[in-house]
Amino acid sequence: MEHYLDNINKGFMEPRPANHIPLTPLSFLPRIASIYPKRDAVIYGKRKYNWSEVYERSVRLASAIKNAGVKSGEVVTIMAPNIPEMFEAHFGVAMAGAVLNTLNTRLDTDTIAYILEHADTRLLITDAAFGEAMKTALTKTENKKINCEYDLTPSRAPEIAKHARERVGRPWLGLSPTERS
Repeated sequence: MEHYLDNINKGFMEPRPANHIPLTPLSFLPRIASIYPKRDAVIYGKRKYNWSEVYERSVRLASAIKNAGVKSGEVVTIMAPNIPEMFEAHFGVAMAGAVLNTLNTRLDTDTIAYILEHADTRLLITDAAFGEAMKTALTKTENKKINCEYDLTPSRAPEIAKHARERVGRPWLGLSPTERS
């Protein structure tokens, strides 16, 4: 049943440039960063990022993804808890033209390996807290084209870097932990 206002508003509320701008994640972030550059976007413990900073960090992530050789339509898989970097990945991966595949942090290594294989992952980004699980999962997958980035901690860096170097020929990509905080 039509509402009586539908006939009154027909034509008046049709989308047009003056009243309708499609809002996608890729158009939302630059728009909000220009409208509210200093307004808080993310608060995580003692860390705070405003919209301008989130935009800048997302662009840097997109650049790192492109520099890692990821092409449009390829899959970037990330395993991290709900931290600011996970939030930024939703924008940065899309900005790079890639497809974001997020992994549940509670998955077992067999399931992770299956997903890495099935998703045809090209770049894997993982929080150091999941380094051991990722290391095990990578040994179980046949997908040999995965580039790895680990959020390295100094105590585990040599071990994880050695494994990643053996796996894909280079230890990690992108920003170091000190640049990320």
